[in-house]
Amino acid sequence: MFGPPLKPALHDATVPHRVKLAVDPTMIRNLPVPEVLRAVADVGFEHVELSPRLDLLPPSRGRRASREGVARIASSARETGVGIASLFVVYPWASPDEQQRATAVRYLAQACEVAVELGCERLNTELTGDPKRPLESEAAFWRSIEDVVPLLDRHGLTLAVEPHPYDFIEDGNQAVDLVRGVRSDRVRYLYCAPHTFTMGGDMSAMIEYSSDVLAHVHVADTFRPQRTIVNPPGDWRIHQHLDVGQGEVDWTEFFAALRRVGFDDVMTVTVFAWEDRAIDSFRANLAAVKRHLAVAASA
Repeated sequence: MFGPPLKPALHDATVPHRVKLAVDPTMIRNLPVPEVLRAVADVGFEHVELSPRLDLLPPSRGRRASREGVARIASSARETGVGIASLFVVYPWASPDEQQRATAVRYLAQACEVAVELGCERLNTELTGDPKRPLESEAAFWRSIEDVVPLLDRHGLTLAVEPHPYDFIEDGNQAVDLVRGVRSDRVRYLYCAPHTFTMGGDMSAMIEYSSDVLAHVHVADTFRPQRTIVNPPGDWRIHQHLDVGQGEVDWTEFFAALRRVGFDDVMTVTVFAWEDRAIDSFRANLAAVKRHLAVAASA
C-alpha cells in the first residue's frame, strides 16, 4: 500500500543535533503497526511515538500484544528505518480507587516489558487522578511511584509525565514540582503544547521553569478554551490537537524557548484532528516543525 521496503532513514541534517522528531500515528490507528511504520517512513519521519492501540497497549486495560506480535513490530521498525522513540500509555495510576490504582501499576509493568522488547527506552503518560479529589489522587500517585521507580530502574526506562486537562494536577509548574519531588532521573516531564492554555498560559516561562526535568515535548496547535462556547455550560476542559499554525500557540516563542533551555530530546507531533487527511497532515507538520527548528537555531 505504501511502496516497497525502505532502506533505513538517514539523519536529517536540517534538524538540530540529538533532537528526535517523532509522530504519533493515532490518526491512522486503523492500520496494522507495520503499515503504520511504512506510512510514517514514506512521509519522512525517522521516529514514531506509539500511542494506545486496542491491539497493543489499550488505555486502562492490560496488554494485548503477544511476544510474536511485538517481534514483528520491532522487525518492521528495522526494515523501515523508523525508530520507536516512545510509547504513550494511559493507566489510572493516580486513581483514588485503590484497586484501580494497583491494577494500573500492573498494566504499566506490562508496558515496560513491551518497551524493552521493542528496544524503546521511553514511556510517556498522564498524571491521571481526579481534579475533584486532588489530595486523595496525589496520595495514590505516591503509592504508585514506590512501585514504578524500581520498575523503571530494573528495565532501564524513563517515564515522562504530563499534566493532562482533568488530571489531579493541571497546572504545568505544579506538575514540574511534583516530578522534581520524585527525585529520580527515571521520572521526567513532558510539555504538551496543545495543553498550554490549561497549564497556565505563559509558555516561555513554563518551558524555562521545567528545563531541568524536561525530556519530551508534544507539538500540536489549539485555541484558547474561551474561544469555545459550550451549551449548557459545565466543568469542561476544552482543547484541540490541530496542525501547527491553525490555532493560537505562538510557535516562534515555543521553539525559541526550547532553544534557550537547550532542549535536545524527543519532539512528537501529536495532531489528532484530521483523520480524513492524516498523511497530508503528517507531511505539513513535519515541514512546519523543521522550519521552526531551523529559524530558532539561526536566531
